[in-house]
Amino acid sequence: MDALVTSALRLNEQGLSVAGIARRLKISEQKTRKILITAGAWSSPLSLKIAKMREGGKSIDEIAESLGMTRNAVLSYTPYDRGMQGAEYPSVNALRIRACRAKKKEKRDG
Repeated sequence: MDALVTSALRLNEQGLSVAGIARRLKISEQKTRKILITAGAWSSPLSLKIAKMREGGKSIDEIAESLGMTRNAVLSYTPYDRGMQGAEYPSVNALRIRACRAKKKEKRDG
């Protein structure tokens, strides 16, 4: 498991708030919330409502419009589904994307 995820879960178990965990780990509250939701360690009435709407087949944009929120705000209350950006242990696909971007940059700069 990623060190950031482990740290966030440990701090959550110690009773720190999402804001407190975010401050301690120097990450955004949105990222903290998303990590905890993905791990099943945190929920709120809003996150549960969004999850129920997603299970009902609604898109992120439909949920945002229905709740009067921005798309990014809705996304911050949903679990990671393709892995966390900048993770310590990236997926195989993330590694491929990084290699491709590095090659493009090398061609551009070289």
